[in-house]
Amino acid sequence: MFFFRASSVTEQANIIIGTYNKYMFFNHLLACPSHRHVFTATASHNKTITSPNYPSHPDSNLNCNWLLEVNSSLASDEYIVKVEFGDFDVACDDALKFYDGDSITVSNLLRSYCGGTHPEVIYSTGRYLFVNFYTDNDYFTFRGFSFSFSAVKKGIVLSLMDYTLHVP
Repeated sequence: MFFFRASSVTEQANIIIGTYNKYMFFNHLLACPSHRHVFTATASHNKTITSPNYPSHPDSNLNCNWLLEVNSSLASDEYIVKVEFGDFDVACDDALKFYDGDSITVSNLLRSYCGGTHPEVIYSTGRYLFVNFYTDNDYFTFRGFSFSFSAVKKGIVLSLMDYTLHVP
């Protein structure tokens, strides 16, 4: 499991990466990097990212950027990034955006989310998924978000009850 939290943008975050019962602590990374921070998606473990201050409202005027990347030890042409939400409650003056690729461009915007409706599962088409979360200067009592991500093999067929979904 992976998560981080800080009580303000300027405070350093405690980042906890758990592999079974072993934890490594990193105090040098900010909770909301304006530069892109790279996280590796693996096929064997889900990792979780939360909005700063989750489950309380994030600070104002944030611009967070995360790059989710399929682990280089996996065949990069066979695996994609999968994102599943645990919780989602973001003010509509703010937004959580997902871009297919390793940067922000209008042409690769997959979706922009706000409100309280749980977003569907998100898949990249390649080994990178860029995530941007920004907040304006208003203060509302929205919880923020929590999502997990992992690397999945392209073409996996999932059976959900009597419904079959083919993952691209």
